[in-house]
Amino acid sequence: MSRTAFNSYTVSQARDYIVSRLPTLTTETVRIRDAVGRILAQDIRSPLDMPAYDNSAMDGFAFHHDVLTETDAVQLPIVGESLAGHPYTQSVPRGGCIRITTGALVPDGCDTVIPWERTESTDRHVCFASDAVRSCANVRKQGENIAKEQIVLSKGTRIEPLHVGLLASIGVAEIPACVSPKVAVIATGDELLQPGTPYVENRIYNANTDLLIGLLNGMHVDYVDFGALKDDACQVRDTLSAAAKQCDLILITGGAADSKADISQQVIRELGQIADWTIFMRPGHPMRFAQICDVPAFLLPGNPVAAGVTFLEFARGALLHMQGAETIWPETSTAVTTVGIKKKSGRAEFVRARVAVDELNRCVVTPVQDQGSASLLPLAQADVIIALDHAEEAQAGDVVTIHRLDRLVR
Repeated sequence: MSRTAFNSYTVSQARDYIVSRLPTLTTETVRIRDAVGRILAQDIRSPLDMPAYDNSAMDGFAFHHDVLTETDAVQLPIVGESLAGHPYTQSVPRGGCIRITTGALVPDGCDTVIPWERTESTDRHVCFASDAVRSCANVRKQGENIAKEQIVLSKGTRIEPLHVGLLASIGVAEIPACVSPKVAVIATGDELLQPGTPYVENRIYNANTDLLIGLLNGMHVDYVDFGALKDDACQVRDTLSAAAKQCDLILITGGAADSKADISQQVIRELGQIADWTIFMRPGHPMRFAQICDVPAFLLPGNPVAAGVTFLEFARGALLHMQGAETIWPETSTAVTTVGIKKKSGRAEFVRARVAVDELNRCVVTPVQDQGSASLLPLAQADVIIALDHAEEAQAGDVVTIHRLDRLVR
């Protein structure tokens, strides 16, 4: 069997191509407590000011600051109290004060709260030094954090746990979110053993399925595990056909290269089409993008490190785009490399590395020693991926682009 001729794409060109061939999913209403990882389908505006009313940031006494004089001590009569949920609804007379608790309404006639620990009080009066508190201290003003109708979360935002608290604080219980895609996970290869079964000589355990499912779980994306398939064209064909009927995107590991033994490519050409490009990159050069019965599919390399890195750098972004996310590709930052990084001219390089802070208080990165595609231990030990573009070189002391793994795996 002769090899198929592929065009050479850059990482950026491949990403643009992939995005142009992805469907957009529909939307649904989701409870905020179930919304972590989901993509917001429209802007969320606050239905009220936050705070909704002037309230106290302290337990203490509320009064109007301009009654203070330059004398050393002040004594004010206590005319009532305002508790959280039980406000003082009258206007406080000039020269008077009220007891107040944190979060309680600051009534008319008051603009300042002095903490109780800076005072001495009886049932009827409170005393404190005239310079013990500044004007308007410890009062949260209505709307100072969020104004009514202000956009608090924009369309395309991926919901994080702290977003849930924000939404609840403005009274929002449900949001419109893009439907979570269903992803088919398929491993191929006669050599694969299932984890938990006895080891057999000259075989390897299937790490790819659980690795990809773990990454999908971190994204809060649904999946269907179609198991590990033998290198059998009929079995691969039947499974891919079933996956295309059930799922929105297909992930296949193994068989990505174009050789006689790579059954996946042969079957996909029967069922759909494979993009006519490849990327000169390491790891993951054999990765292919395909469409099977109009369902997008990624043929990821069988080596688990290459499968994991290509998922994070390409397939993850595809899933986010399908859900309408505003940011889909890895967020970038920079660091200084402690060593030079060797690479072939024109090749993009995704280098696994550890991060630290040096004596100059700089963020520095050091590649892990083993950059092979088969060993997951160095990837599990890494903090970041150094992303060198096709035209880039890196010498010790150079500033390089990094993708933080803690941001990519969720």
